[in-house]
Amino acid sequence: MTSEPGISLFSVAKDIGMMGEEYVWIITDGFSSVLDVLNSSTIDSMKGTLGTRTFIPISADFVNRWRNKFNMAEFPVKEEDNPAKINIYAFYAYDAVFIIARAVYKLHSEGIRFSFSPSPLRGRKEVMGFKIFRQGSQLMQLLSETDYVGISGQLRARDGELADSPYEILNVVGGQERGGYRRVGFWKDGNGSISPPIDENATVTWPGGSESVPRGWATPVNRNIVLRIGVPEKHGFNQFVVTTRDKLNKPEITGGFVIDIFKEIVYEFLPFALPYKFIPYGNGNITPSYDELIQKLYTKDFDALVGDFTILANRSKYVDFTQPYSESGLVMVVPIQKADSSNAWVFLRPFTPGMWIATGGFFLLTGIVVWVLEHRKNNTFRGKPGKQIVTLLWFSFSTLFFAQRERIVSTMARAVVIIWLFVVLILTSSYTASLTSMLTVQQMEPTITDVQSLLASRAPVGYQLGSFVGDFLQEQLRFHESQLKPYSSPEEYSAALSKGPSNGGVAAIFDELPYIRVFFIHPMWIYNGWPYLQNRRPRL
Repeated sequence: MTSEPGISLFSVAKDIGMMGEEYVWIITDGFSSVLDVLNSSTIDSMKGTLGTRTFIPISADFVNRWRNKFNMAEFPVKEEDNPAKINIYAFYAYDAVFIIARAVYKLHSEGIRFSFSPSPLRGRKEVMGFKIFRQGSQLMQLLSETDYVGISGQLRARDGELADSPYEILNVVGGQERGGYRRVGFWKDGNGSISPPIDENATVTWPGGSESVPRGWATPVNRNIVLRIGVPEKHGFNQFVVTTRDKLNKPEITGGFVIDIFKEIVYEFLPFALPYKFIPYGNGNITPSYDELIQKLYTKDFDALVGDFTILANRSKYVDFTQPYSESGLVMVVPIQKADSSNAWVFLRPFTPGMWIATGGFFLLTGIVVWVLEHRKNNTFRGKPGKQIVTLLWFSFSTLFFAQRERIVSTMARAVVIIWLFVVLILTSSYTASLTSMLTVQQMEPTITDVQSLLASRAPVGYQLGSFVGDFLQEQLRFHESQLKPYSSPEEYSAALSKGPSNGGVAAIFDELPYIRVFFIHPMWIYNGWPYLQNRRPRL
């Protein structure tokens, strides 16, 4: 919930008496993060509310410096328009701009010239004017190495994402505390424990001013109502929802990961009885459209939905989501191919071209230095120019095999040769190990490494039937509809990838992370997870 509808909600709740005793109100990060900029009347209407948000260790020095920038005599505005007030998102924005600016400055200081190219995306007015930053990969590399203490706290990138920060638990108490709230605890994502605040005397004040924890529901308001819970009857991926049919071909939901979690919550964690009935949706032969199922919930054919649904912005217009119970992300899976180790030039592959050039440069440099130091004292390095060049090259080459026969008389030349022989030892050992690995260990590499090359090839791609992925591929990644092929099961995925695009299969599969976690390669687009869905006007 964001601030605008939230303010209206609490105002109405107070007017109809829902901010009194035995009520509990909890707000999440979207609303809690703007508590600092709300006016006193709004804060008073929220007394007793609990909230969670990312903890930011804001220093008093920064707050004072920020407020001193504004002379309130020059800003005769309302309290809620006070420009000296600042919320958490402003801290995020400041740190984000600073980190990007620092990375750009570092690239510039290294002498890298910036250039841009036209956007390859066509047909969308909102992006056609954008240009592609050609040094984007270098910029992303610097951003991925971020380890910086900003005004919003420790910023450390891990696997392409910022490391999780602890959450603070707030209690809105009105004007008796600065900002209208007090901190009553901390929660660190991953360990499930709640730490007490620094002030051990801090207690939770619930709506109505009570410090006693509300009892909650004992039983549903209406004992005769049984929740109608819609469940997609999937064809394939039965690990998540298992459907069986009796002799009369009547479907029944019997288990699966999603169903097991729902039952665990209902029977083990809810403090009241919740009568419900699973209603399968679909015919068992084709996975139904999830958007169609959500419309059924919107039209009140169901009271809630349980399944492998993904939180999307367009779906939130019609239904409410619970907190996600599983991480979700869109991933690309491609076949792998065996690297060719029978090529006649395979002996060059252990080193990169740059490494070969560097090795050759040191090879010549060592020979030249030894010749300069030896040719005046050592007859071996004298003679006609042609003979001296041959001796120089042969001496350097023979050191690669520790087979040099030329006698060295200069102390400086001996020192140079000792250093060069040490370098040769490292080079030959590394080269031998790499070449042996290439010839004996099966080398596997992906057939496609990024989405751009996949788009350029116009090859067909697959996705799971009934999911939002097909629309995402068309609308966001700009795949043509003729390139998309829907599939329903892991077996169909495997067959399509094995055939390949030239034999009626596909070049890649796009699906959500829970389905193909063990197969995915980058890139990955993170979504908000898998939740359960409920009608916005429940019957209970």
